[in-house]
Amino acid sequence: MYVDSKNRDFYGTRQPLRLHEHETYLFHVVTDADSKRIDLITWKYYRDVRLWWVINEGASMIETYAPTFIVEIGGKELPEDISAHIESFSYEEDEKQMDELSITITKGDLSYVDHPMLQEGKEVRARWGYIGNMSDVRTCTIKEINYSFGYDGLIG
Repeated sequence: MYVDSKNRDFYGTRQPLRLHEHETYLFHVVTDADSKRIDLITWKYYRDVRLWWVINEGASMIETYAPTFIVEIGGKELPEDISAHIESFSYEEDEKQMDELSITITKGDLSYVDHPMLQEGKEVRARWGYIGNMSDVRTCTIKEINYSFGYDGLIG
């Protein structure tokens, strides 16, 4: 038995992992392909499948009450350099017209203008909701891309 820093009892063979707010963590979005294979995720990050318990324990500490969304374009997860700049995400169902998925990506330079993933005609797959209670996958096609330039000539 261990007693942690808050004087709580802990029973087990080791002390629990501790996540600290000031540290930077990598978050992995679980896709259908690896949803039942924690060993594949472990290999991707640690190159040692015996460390599956680290991912399992870390995942149990993630805030699951915050809404989230998962977006793939052209069959690939959005890279971190794009997903980190998503400002808004919305999906509107309409019985009379086509449904509309809108994603706003904000970055103060022109690096996304010709990005190969962000081109008209690309297939987009999206889900949203809460961890453990996500929507069905919605498949869309990029029909229109709008750019907004500020007075300084930068996208904004």
